[in-house]
Amino acid sequence: MTSSWYSGLKLTSSTLERNKAIKAGFAESAMGGALFLSGPAEIHGCVLADNVASAPLTSMGGALYHYASRNKPLQLSLSTFLRNTAFKGGAVVVQGNQAQQLLDSCYFKANIAHDPQQKGISGSSGGGSMAVAPSAAIFRKCTWEGNSAIRGGGMLVSGVGSNPLLENCALMRNRATGIDAGGGALAITASAHPQLMGCTLEHNTGDYGGAVVVSDALMTWSNNIR
Repeated sequence: MTSSWYSGLKLTSSTLERNKAIKAGFAESAMGGALFLSGPAEIHGCVLADNVASAPLTSMGGALYHYASRNKPLQLSLSTFLRNTAFKGGAVVVQGNQAQQLLDSCYFKANIAHDPQQKGISGSSGGGSMAVAPSAAIFRKCTWEGNSAIRGGGMLVSGVGSNPLLENCALMRNRATGIDAGGGALAITASAHPQLMGCTLEHNTGDYGGAVVVSDALMTWSNNIR
């Protein structure tokens, strides 16, 4: 399902499962296994499960990919993401040029950053979700549990201008697993600067940075439990 630049999407109390965005060409990418959104969207009380994005070049957002400008907001609330897969952002990727992206009271569980078409390519990232520059998404009262990736089992934040806010969120039992695996809960790279306020990070695991890896980036903490 696609929402274009000039249209919008409103989705309530719906289930999207076992959908696939798949490309086979050597230089092709796949984004948004269930939803590719480049316009305004409101999603409330939905379940997105067992969706897949897969391609030889890269795949992003196993369940949902949102990219939009300032006047194309995303409001995503009280929704659950289960067992979705993509090479980057197993469940969700949010990216936008100053777009208003709010994810409120969402649950990410058992999503995996993995793509069988990416054989021999290292660095799967953001098991539960990924915020990629530019993005100033707000994650409020969200929970990441049991997600996995090589980097950022729960979430990856990457790139100049990627400055999301995580407020009163919980990241639990996420894993960075594989060769050179780091950041069980969070991996923050490439000049990103997220803020965490009142968050709980517990029982996450990785070869290094069981909770968090910060590489050439900056993270601001406030009243968090680690």
